[in-house]
Amino acid sequence: MNDSPGSLQNICIEFISRNLNSVFAAVEDVNGNILKHVFKDNSIYLPASVSELLLSALNEITLTDQILTLFDPSFTRLCDVYIKDASHLSYKGLRVLRSHKINELAVIKLTNVTVNDLIGCLGEWTLQNLRLLNVSQSTFGNSEKVRVVIALSKLKKLKCLDVSFTEFNTQGLQIIASDLSCLESLNISGTIVSDISPLRHCKDRLKSLTMYNLKLSCLKDSLQVVSELRNLQHLDISNDYEEPHFNSEGNSDVKFADLVEALNCLPLLISLDLSGRHISDVNPLK
Repeated sequence: MNDSPGSLQNICIEFISRNLNSVFAAVEDVNGNILKHVFKDNSIYLPASVSELLLSALNEITLTDQILTLFDPSFTRLCDVYIKDASHLSYKGLRVLRSHKINELAVIKLTNVTVNDLIGCLGEWTLQNLRLLNVSQSTFGNSEKVRVVIALSKLKKLKCLDVSFTEFNTQGLQIIASDLSCLESLNISGTIVSDISPLRHCKDRLKSLTMYNLKLSCLKDSLQVVSELRNLQHLDISNDYEEPHFNSEGNSDVKFADLVEALNCLPLLISLDLSGRHISDVNPLK
């Protein structure tokens, strides 16, 4: 039996993503350099649901600055933006985000410009209303490797932040824990955060904390901090020794007594991931 055919909408999206030159026209400067792409039919307007499907389809090819110009606000609308590989994008292409009112933004593997530059590409409405930001595997540092995360503090309504596998550090954690008063979900996996004590600033609101493959200076002290996050529902302190980013230095065993003491203080906890962690001093249940 043949699979059911795709919806007409999905078929159209797939056609557009594979035939960009048939649907869009290039706008050039006096020297013949392509400035942007626009719909050949200037009466077309794609609502958010369709615009986001098109962006999702274009994620399957190499996203470039020129392709991103397709999302001119005169023809499209973006509310939730997901870019799974931003390694070929620059500030020039990301500026198209400024005119969209974005609620959720995921820009993965942003390496040519910094996360600060990305935030600088956002419009005022987005800065005031963004709820989710995922910049996993991106860079906070410039050419001098200066790590500045102060721009994150502009996102006052941010609830979910993923900075996994970036240069995000303890100083950055201090800034976001103090300044982001709505923060409920945080992923600092594989970062260079070594002390999570700044999380005490958001102990009454944090519901999800992911610290996969995180090198901590003192695991016992970290568990003490975790025990104070009374509204925590999801906790991940797992390790994967085969993961490319893993650093075994500083990843000590978890003592059973310390773990139990911390977990007993988390009445709302629903999920716990300890995979890859060695639990020491486990006494047989009597």
